[in-house]
Amino acid sequence: VESLLDIQELRLGKEVLNLEECKMENLIQGVVEEILPYVKEKGLYLKYEKKELPTIKVDKKRIREAIWNLIDNSVKYTRSGGITILTRLEEGKLKIGISDTGIGMEKEEIEHFLEGRIFERGEEAKKMYGPGRGIGLALAIEFIKAHGGRILAESEGFGKGTTFWI
Repeated sequence: VESLLDIQELRLGKEVLNLEECKMENLIQGVVEEILPYVKEKGLYLKYEKKELPTIKVDKKRIREAIWNLIDNSVKYTRSGGITILTRLEEGKLKIGISDTGIGMEKEEIEHFLEGRIFERGEEAKKMYGPGRGIGLALAIEFIKAHGGRILAESEGFGKGTTFWI
């Protein structure tokens, strides 16, 4: 319920971000350490090469949750192989990539899901992970939008993995 309220308040412009200086590599490392036991339990790998990134002003709680949701989705929808987290600076912008070897998506699905619809998941995702609610990606999209950013996704199709970029 709290997630749904967050989404609605952000969409209505009522929610205020609590911006503070953040070392992004440390925030990402914290998410990796938290989710690693779940990754190992599934027999997957999780690669993150920590490198120094610029300190930026963000709402740490919300950015952390957005990154956590994207990594968590990658773990849920990956049967074998694993997840790689990439970071890079391009044209003065920080890009964070979460790439997996999971079920992938068709191009039409990517566009549909990046609209931030709530309670929607792909057919293959429903078959593979039944308990999901279809809220995590919508929440991540809204949190990133509130910071003036966006989420993009790439996939070569079903069975070929997906990369989400913040």
